[in-house]
Amino acid sequence: MKIYIILNTSKDQAILHLHQVVEKLQGLGAQCFLDPSLQQVVGEIPAQFLPAKHVMGEMDLLITIGGDGTIIHGAKYAIHYHLPILGINIGRVGFLAQVDIGDLEPLERLMRGEYTLEDRMLLKGTLHRANGSEIHFTGLNDIVFSRVEKEHMVDIDVECGGRSVGSYRADGLIFSTPTGSTAYSLSAGGPVVDPAFDAIILTPICPQSLFTRSVVFAADKKLSIHTHFINYSDEAEIRVDGRKVATFTSQDWVEIVRSEKPASFISFNDRNFYEILIDKIAFRR
Repeated sequence: MKIYIILNTSKDQAILHLHQVVEKLQGLGAQCFLDPSLQQVVGEIPAQFLPAKHVMGEMDLLITIGGDGTIIHGAKYAIHYHLPILGINIGRVGFLAQVDIGDLEPLERLMRGEYTLEDRMLLKGTLHRANGSEIHFTGLNDIVFSRVEKEHMVDIDVECGGRSVGSYRADGLIFSTPTGSTAYSLSAGGPVVDPAFDAIILTPICPQSLFTRSVVFAADKKLSIHTHFINYSDEAEIRVDGRKVATFTSQDWVEIVRSEKPASFISFNDRNFYEILIDKIAFRR
């Protein structure tokens, strides 16, 4: 089995944990591959150093070592090659991870094929510029529209299938997948949605209304987002999974739909979604 490993080097003892994982996998008969940028910092390790873009298509799966952010980063590679993803948590929460660094026994089950694959829907966004150009982006957790000038609010209109859903005056709007419902959307007061259920969740961020709540759309809906500006700079920004991808004006508009490609995660079925939710989120301190 050929496995590409992505490491978050900013985590405590990340290099030590990388050695633990690679040596465990190599002992089980796997071939491990790492990015060449790690070669000078990891020392002697039973792995090959090759750029992801050159060999990812030959891999059997992708392993990330870090937290949820590392998994999200890795997913952007994996979906293009239909690779399953396994997250090993060395971070704080690791909600998406199936393995904790303190117990690598699941890697033995991985090599025996004792796992299932769980598909998670993604969101695909298209920014339509007034000049006819387009910018495309894909999110595992969410697509967020927010103000550029942090002291001001944004005014955003949302349509579903060409019909108005509402006009929002808020710090921003979050459009999340069920996977992302336990991330930023949850912090903004959005609902927890089982990832087995495909849906698009709209959650306002600090809306200027007493009665503005989240809206859950069927996954096959097409949403259109327009913005207009009252008294303030006519520019807003788009962030995908926490990363800024573009700014847009009242002359532009954005379409959000379910992506044709899902992200595929390895699951050992030890705990269901609700058990993980209670463990990782409900009593987080």
